[in-house]
Amino acid sequence: MAKLKIYVVEDAPDFRAELEGMLREMGYQNYALFADIESTEAAFAENRPDLVILDIFLGGQPVGLELAASLKERQVPVVFITSSKDRSVYEKAALSLPDAYLVKPFDTLSLQAAIERSFIQRGNPVFIGHVINQWHKQQMIKEYLFVRKNSALVKLCINEINLIEADGNYCYLHYEGKKYAVKSSLRSIKELLLDGPFLQVNRSRIINFKSISEIAFADAIIKTTQGSYTIGNAYRKEIESWINRI
Repeated sequence: MAKLKIYVVEDAPDFRAELEGMLREMGYQNYALFADIESTEAAFAENRPDLVILDIFLGGQPVGLELAASLKERQVPVVFITSSKDRSVYEKAALSLPDAYLVKPFDTLSLQAAIERSFIQRGNPVFIGHVINQWHKQQMIKEYLFVRKNSALVKLCINEINLIEADGNYCYLHYEGKKYAVKSSLRSIKELLLDGPFLQVNRSRIINFKSISEIAFADAIIKTTQGSYTIGNAYRKEIESWINRI
């Protein structure tokens, strides 16, 4: 599959370099950087991008809105970026129906979510497949885990996952009353959660320590907000070590 091509239109050199770093961190390599409308339009004549990250204000003027109108006609996804917090600017930008709108400063995760949401909203299966593959390469981003649900990616706060259960080739993550399936071994999931409040209680379950309500070592039972589970002999010492921290 051909790599997705992204254009970045940003006139501030420092932030343009920062955006380039974000794209590299996300795994995107096929991109081009521009500082003005003229060079961007010239590049369009030779190579149409799959998405444009566009600063609304270039040279102190909101000329990005004009380019966005042209991109809309060409059906190219647009992610607006701006340092302006003026609501009137947002309202004018909204008229061009951008795929996303980010106010500076923002981090890599916010930009990645905006880019991938843009591709998914367009409904192109090639884009969706690319997005999913990108997340499979790097599912863990700081405090969040992104899991697939149909053609979308759902963001879960790692420390709020209540229970992880293994069943065959899948693990099921219990989160806010819902259950998400991830094709992965319990061992792999546990490695991702090393810094979180999680402990394994038996061969098929990892629980969030915060969800524990009662532990009965005599009966080898641990009770949580999700239910009661058997404590495996191999995991008893790990559970005891957590209790000793209190």
